[in-house]
Amino acid sequence: MRTSAVICELNPPHNGHKYIFEEIRKRSGSDYLIAVMSGNYVQRGEPAIVDKFTRARIALMMGADLVLEIPSPFSFQSAREFAMAGVSLAASSGIIDVLGFGAEFPDDNNGNNDVSFSDMLKEAAAILLEEPPAYKEVLKAELKKGASYPLASECGLKASGIEAAEIISSPNNILAREYLRALKQLSSDIEPLIIPRLGDGYNDDIPRDTRFASATALRRLLLSGASLDEISAYIPAELCGIYEDIISGGSPLLSPDDMSEALNLRLLSLIYEGRSTDLFDVPEDLYNRIIKDAERPLSFAERAMDIKEKRYTYTRISRALLNLSLGVTESEVSELKNNGYVPYIRILGFRKQALRLLSELKKHAAAPIVSNAAAGRDLLGRSVFYDNIYYSLISSARRQKNTPSESYFPDSKNQTKKNPIRNEYERQIVII
Repeated sequence: MRTSAVICELNPPHNGHKYIFEEIRKRSGSDYLIAVMSGNYVQRGEPAIVDKFTRARIALMMGADLVLEIPSPFSFQSAREFAMAGVSLAASSGIIDVLGFGAEFPDDNNGNNDVSFSDMLKEAAAILLEEPPAYKEVLKAELKKGASYPLASECGLKASGIEAAEIISSPNNILAREYLRALKQLSSDIEPLIIPRLGDGYNDDIPRDTRFASATALRRLLLSGASLDEISAYIPAELCGIYEDIISGGSPLLSPDDMSEALNLRLLSLIYEGRSTDLFDVPEDLYNRIIKDAERPLSFAERAMDIKEKRYTYTRISRALLNLSLGVTESEVSELKNNGYVPYIRILGFRKQALRLLSELKKHAAAPIVSNAAAGRDLLGRSVFYDNIYYSLISSARRQKNTPSESYFPDSKNQTKKNPIRNEYERQIVII
């Protein structure tokens, strides 16, 4: 049995995701494909546009055989933490032979898998892991000048002989090199498979390609009230039904601003209770910028833009604000890291034809398997707390839009099409 995996967010899913799924399966010659997916919050530092069980169903509809959840809170942290958690989960499963992921190859590559560029990504990953003197010296100097970490790292890679450092440092390539770095750090036998991405770039917020729009552009269209006709060219045909339900209001679309009330309440608490010494990934200078205007009732996005400066990117600030909103602590994250990032393997969904894959997972997994949140309560820890906040955001969004408190998306084959919003303990894995 040969099994491949893809680390993904599907926020939201589009043709590019299906292309990557298909290419990984085809190029790896795999019998099964596992989606290692973000939960209800994503690496940009915001709530996912639709919940993790809906996205798990979509992953299965696009060809995945099994969907595993990246443990919280790593799904909404930096590229390095996100990649380490995703790769650690793949390694802990004990059944994955190939890890596939997309990368933005040079424009003149014409979509071909340019071996020299793949090698350059691997070389960059080795530099990031080993941090040779040339890299470390330039990184430190650039950070001291006030450069953001991504820019300082890019300068360090240039100083270390990476000719295409600008391309290596594009958003998708940052993740690609971090996956490679994590595989190397873990001394994993999993084989990396780099697939050239097609179509629009990661940050293109207006579709330019006729088939492959970015997730950024698709989120913008959905949140602005686009019809199914306006997005149908960018999504797989088999997803039109589920997208139609989403657009018609069956499941509220969440944006960063849905976190605004939670963030404002948290900041007010910090003013009167004093700064906690256990905040995760909120350095003192950034905390001081955040708390300075804490009593202004800004939206999440307004606050992020108000704080933004040269040293910190918008996404970096969003992650800090989300960590504050959810109360993520340094001690919690340190404990998870010390336990190998993966205290459990959470199944979100699977295909009935993949029962052999599940059997192999049970035989070889290096961490306990959780298929039911209530049964795995002790293992899941604070991740349930984060998830239940997400479902509260959905409930609040429904009230604001005067839509029924119902979910259009079944959690299992035994449930009807419309159900009340459930908390994490009441959710069931998706089976198709």
